[in-house]
Amino acid sequence: MSRYLLLILLATTGLHAENPFRVPEGFDITQFAGDDLTHDTWAMTISEDGKVAVSGPGYIKVLVDTDKDGVADRAEVVFDKARNPHGLLWSGNDLLSVQPQGIFLHRTQPGQTFPGGDPELFYKLPGGGGEHGPHGIRRGPDGWFYVACGNNTNISQDNITTATSPITDPSQGTILRISPDGKQSEVIAHGFRNQYDLAFNQHGHLFTFDSDGERDHQLPWYSYCRVFHIRVGGHHGWLLPGHQRSFNRPPYFFDSATRLNEVDRGSPTGVEVYRHTQFPKHYRDGLFFACWTYGRVYFTPLTPRGDSYQSHAHETFLEPVGNLGFAPSDLAVHPLTGDLYVSVGGRGTRGAVYRISFPNGRKAAKPVALYETPKDWSVHNDRITTPPALSPAQALTLFEKAEDPSTRITAMRHLMRAMGDISTNEARRRIDAGYTANKPDALSEKLRQKAISLLTLAFDPQDPGHPQQYEIARLLAMLKADT
Repeated sequence: MSRYLLLILLATTGLHAENPFRVPEGFDITQFAGDDLTHDTWAMTISEDGKVAVSGPGYIKVLVDTDKDGVADRAEVVFDKARNPHGLLWSGNDLLSVQPQGIFLHRTQPGQTFPGGDPELFYKLPGGGGEHGPHGIRRGPDGWFYVACGNNTNISQDNITTATSPITDPSQGTILRISPDGKQSEVIAHGFRNQYDLAFNQHGHLFTFDSDGERDHQLPWYSYCRVFHIRVGGHHGWLLPGHQRSFNRPPYFFDSATRLNEVDRGSPTGVEVYRHTQFPKHYRDGLFFACWTYGRVYFTPLTPRGDSYQSHAHETFLEPVGNLGFAPSDLAVHPLTGDLYVSVGGRGTRGAVYRISFPNGRKAAKPVALYETPKDWSVHNDRITTPPALSPAQALTLFEKAEDPSTRITAMRHLMRAMGDISTNEARRRIDAGYTANKPDALSEKLRQKAISLLTLAFDPQDPGHPQQYEIARLLAMLKADT
């Protein structure tokens, strides 16, 4: 009997050694880079053309697959004096890194392939935090940068330089919004404990995964790890700094943001919305979020409901089997292939990057478009350059001839700008509350009536959740259309 048991154990051990992960049927997982190239990996980002950048203790690197076999064979060092680089983001060919002292810009010099040399300070941060400091960074559909700041980052009123900041007295962890030139900033949400990452979906909505109060686990006031649809101007419940004490407003308090999902014990890390078409339809536009403590990547669909999203039970998408050390630290979707990349590391553990694919999926599809920032918007030498404005007549012609939603949204944006736009405060209102254009006479009555006619014909009440429909309704409200 013991002989049979030994054979079973040996067979099971061999299976785990060959494929030490559990993923849904039809998915493959392979190692893209090992600990020799990216030890103790903390953060990761993938550029539009597929360059994979990683960071860890003291370093920022780009992983290079020279022979295009799907496995990185060398690492190009970008910077070797980084301090706690918990966030990375490609900005064109340049790279932004988030460190306690600030956000740094690592430029790719003319004639070079990768960033290098000493970075420039793009935005100064207070300098606090450690593991509860500044983390993930994303570029929003508005061209501004959004940074997840834990509850020891010390974000304060000193970081608010706009007159329209939704939060004027920040408390605990925050979402910091920084202008494209790094000179203006505001706080759009607060009340987090230690949200490590954040991600936008195709509608421009922002999501995060916040940590629990682990020292109070199984006590009556214990607060779970929480998935949030980040509410602009909202307090997300956490009331104390540091990691040794815990108190979170209960979810039933009227002044706490609604939780989309709760996960028992864990350490939230990477967050990513799957905006591609390779994976099956079930995963598209859904949210992946990682737990460092238990070595899992979770998934939950994002189903619109009212002005937010329906709560679903989370699924375990990826977890190790056997005795493999697997501590996921960040997630990223490859924009060209749709593969999901997972980095592992943290607190001196083994580093690696894994690639998850669905071989029967659509490999060549383009990513789902967010509110698309025009190609000729760029950050260069601390300046932002904008495309030339279209006249109202030109914008209406563009809208009339456009066949895709992205171009129509661009045309509508030009019309809004021609009318003087609307204030930040009004932009956050419900559409039926109405808007006031700053330059209501910018359109002649003839053009106004033409715009109302075109917009009314283009509106599809069967698809109210699409960004194009949002902007049609918003522009009709600005035009004071009686429709």
